[in-house]
Amino acid sequence: MIWYFLVCYASYHTTSSDFLLLTATYGTLPFIMTTEHTSLTPSVTITKKERSTVEITGELPFAELEKHRATAVARVSEHIQLDGFRPGHIPEALVIKQVGDIVILEEMARMAISKAYPSLVTSNAINAIGHPKITITKLASGSPLGFSITTAVMPEITLPDYATLAKKINAKKETVTVTDEEVEKTIGDVLAHRHDDHVHDDTCNHDHAEEETKTPIELTDDIARSLGNFTDAADLRAKVKENMRVEKEHRATQARRGAIMDAIVAEMKTDVPDIIIEGEIDRMMSQFEDNISHMGLKFDAYLEHIKKTRDDLRAEWRPDGEKSAKTQLALTAIAQAEHLSPDTERINTETTLLKEQHPNTSEQHIRDYVEMVISNDAALTFLEQIT
Repeated sequence: MIWYFLVCYASYHTTSSDFLLLTATYGTLPFIMTTEHTSLTPSVTITKKERSTVEITGELPFAELEKHRATAVARVSEHIQLDGFRPGHIPEALVIKQVGDIVILEEMARMAISKAYPSLVTSNAINAIGHPKITITKLASGSPLGFSITTAVMPEITLPDYATLAKKINAKKETVTVTDEEVEKTIGDVLAHRHDDHVHDDTCNHDHAEEETKTPIELTDDIARSLGNFTDAADLRAKVKENMRVEKEHRATQARRGAIMDAIVAEMKTDVPDIIIEGEIDRMMSQFEDNISHMGLKFDAYLEHIKKTRDDLRAEWRPDGEKSAKTQLALTAIAQAEHLSPDTERINTETTLLKEQHPNTSEQHIRDYVEMVISNDAALTFLEQIT
């Protein structure tokens, strides 16, 4: 499953040439990915780079740029104020007089590459992810457009013998038990907390309140019923014991799953692109900021208090971000290898529920997230059942 997507922006960078070139004067331009695939598939050279990136170099005939001239002129003119004309409806000659022919060529190049890029990656079987970096190497009126595109790709993954690793860890599985002493302590803590609340609201003096809290409270049937949907004290004890068992089972399962994935990630071979690692760190940062906000604190104030910057945190979290990225890649690869397809009905149901909670989020993004979570769970369940 590809869980990172081609996105809409990249920077144009310039190199020297004998031709008319773009210069740094024009800064960073938006790269808009079009959904329409062009039939043009220019001859390109694909070069593999380190950290799972590839470089695509080639040329586009100038005729492909020329197809976008009218639209390019209109778009550039939208940012021009000229007496007697509405923005977006200024004649080409006047637009060129205002900004120069290079800006029009630049916009034509952007649009031509935007249209050609999907076909370039598809026809060359490039599993591209993230922000493509577009470099214009040659741009002149009437001449082919030279370009270089560097993009991250889904990395190649060599998994270890994950079944054997999982089997070793699962062999250490211990039976979860809950003792009567643990149950009584939990109930005692609940009763003491409930008693403290009553004392706090009482009109008794402080010394008397402290004395009362030292006396253990006996669980009676009436008290049990007052705590919730319990028939008597025995029913309360039985349900508390079961809930504690379920919670212990959950923690044990999570620990075992974590141990299995740690073992697999330690032995797997892959070269994770920086964009995937940075994406994981972005997620960690966002979650951390939310946690700080829920505590009623301002994140910037918190950073000032601990004398760190966002960049400091990102640097500290990078090892965890890389490990998290590798874990996700491993889970995806295992799910594919074992043909663990998520249940479509479950995906639809959970996507609908999440969409209701997050109406401003793209439904496709929600669906992809749900599918990833369900696929991960299927892979982890498969691993922990190997004995």
